[in-house]
Amino acid sequence: MTPSAFRAELERLELSDREAATFLDVDPRNIRRWAADDGDGPPRSVALTFGLMRLYQLDTAAALAVLTVR
Repeated sequence: MTPSAFRAELERLELSDREAATFLDVDPRNIRRWAADDGDGPPRSVALTFGLMRLYQLDTAAALAVLTVR
């Protein structure tokens, strides 16, 4: 995932940097670094998470609810 695609996903999900950091359980500095045009973008795990959320039409609340399903 490129930095611009990452920024587009954050916008689609209506997440601020801080909200994205909380959702992904990372430091907000990581969000800024992944979104920077001179960076490599986020790790594959983040791209996979966002891709699956898009595929299954999940918002962050629904994605987090999956973690509590047993």
